[in-house]
Amino acid sequence: MIMRDLQKIASRRFDLLVIGGGINGACVAWDAAMRGLSVALIDKGDFGAATSAATGRMIHGGIRYLQHLALGRVKASLHERNFFLRSAPHLVRPVPFLIPTYGHGFKGKEVLGLAMTIYDLLAWTEDSKNSRTALPGHKRLSRQETLALEPHLHADGLTGAIRFYDCQMPFPERLTLAIVLSARQEGAVVLNYVQAKDLLVNDGRVTGVNVMDILTGRQLTVKADVTVNAAGPWVSSVLKSAGLADTAEGASRILSKGIHIITRSLTNGHALALATRHKHSGAWVDRGGRHFFIVPWQGLSLIGTTNSPFNGAPDDDIVTEDDIHGLIDDVNSVYPSAGLCRDDIRFFYGGLYPDDPSRPSGTGYQGSREDNIIDHGVSQKIQGLISVIGVKYTTARLLAQKIVDLACHKLARPAKPCRTKSAPVLGGDIPDLKDFVARESRCWQGMLPESQVADLIHGYGTSYTEILDLYGQDPGLAKGISPEILILKAQVIHAVRREMAQTLQDIVFRRLPLACVGRPAPEVLRGLARIMAEELGWDDARIETEVLAVDARYLAV
Repeated sequence: MIMRDLQKIASRRFDLLVIGGGINGACVAWDAAMRGLSVALIDKGDFGAATSAATGRMIHGGIRYLQHLALGRVKASLHERNFFLRSAPHLVRPVPFLIPTYGHGFKGKEVLGLAMTIYDLLAWTEDSKNSRTALPGHKRLSRQETLALEPHLHADGLTGAIRFYDCQMPFPERLTLAIVLSARQEGAVVLNYVQAKDLLVNDGRVTGVNVMDILTGRQLTVKADVTVNAAGPWVSSVLKSAGLADTAEGASRILSKGIHIITRSLTNGHALALATRHKHSGAWVDRGGRHFFIVPWQGLSLIGTTNSPFNGAPDDDIVTEDDIHGLIDDVNSVYPSAGLCRDDIRFFYGGLYPDDPSRPSGTGYQGSREDNIIDHGVSQKIQGLISVIGVKYTTARLLAQKIVDLACHKLARPAKPCRTKSAPVLGGDIPDLKDFVARESRCWQGMLPESQVADLIHGYGTSYTEILDLYGQDPGLAKGISPEILILKAQVIHAVRREMAQTLQDIVFRRLPLACVGRPAPEVLRGLARIMAEELGWDDARIETEVLAVDARYLAV
């Protein structure tokens, strides 16, 4: 059983301390540990619980950057998309997209087709020969072909569409967790629910941080030669403890919020990219308003994103009723057959992202396209501290590679070659996913349904056998948590013992595919909580507290 060993993190000095267990911090910890550095990773909540979970659930090549002629960023995004396809095939999968075209010229399929040809050329690398990462090129569709595929598209003025493939990560929470666990496997000490309180600054150098265990209130000091502040929207809050927030270039950027909603299914299996009524900021090629996406997800539709300035604190509630109704109105204005209303919303969520500092006042928000690595030794003469503001899930591994290179320089060590670009994440060493699922299903034929084996593999990859090992210890763990939900009791036990789940919200929202498809029944939540209680020593009062905390997430839905 993997325990949260707080003493282990306080009893030694680390080469690298990473504050923030979202996708950026996770990738930094993994890369650094693979290069032989001693690493500690902490997060004040659960791993990947904030912005990294509040995405459009896409690993995408950055097609929107073509409008800004940011070809280098498109190429980097496509390269990193290949990394995820190759290294986490159980958690990342291709999805077909349609971009309908209305009229001609910049808004027609002629110009869009030319842009997609450039996109396909940028996607081609030696790795493209690998069947695991190769995706079909784009195809121009006539009006008739387009309506045959997606008959509910608005037909007035429709001239056709471009069909292409990008990638979806159905559960970014599990993908971030897989990278955290990969870092742990390489020797990193990882702890959730440990909050950085005060940076320790001695003689112009950050030497570590005072932390508090959120679950117990215990205070500790973690010492490190280099600290990486990867706290996402909380970057400034971490810096404030050392008096750096107001002077760190880039660290005090205006935040914007991105909202997503989950509704009944609206398409015939394609993801749709549709132009809104909102102005697109800074685009060289203007195809109309800023786009949003309707993406098939778990038999439902995931729609997003809105982006609007956010003036609150990162811990405030992000999503408002105005945000939800605004997105509903956007959908109905360009996809009227949807006929969406508020009652169609199964779930919603929002995340905070850095605004584009070059955006002229009054123009439409599109979000910053540039990551920002702040070396405080250069900008403020404070050594031993690096802050990072990442803008995209897809390129987090590449961003981490640059940060670890810089950290090695600060440690006065030769930077060993980065190994993450060719390494599978934990559970991802699967050359051919379809073949692997078929082979493993045959192995368990007569004991487990094929669909159940497939579901386990899609969640855990090769590590799914850890779930089955629990069966041998206690056959009762092979039972589902309820007749309606095909989640096994063993998965809950595994989440606590091996994946550091500490609260019922960790289980419902981040370890198991439960939350976004609808509110779990109270008896399901209590059943989950009782399983956790046996592992974590909760009493009846704690069980009810945990259930109420999950229920509170659904009150406004």
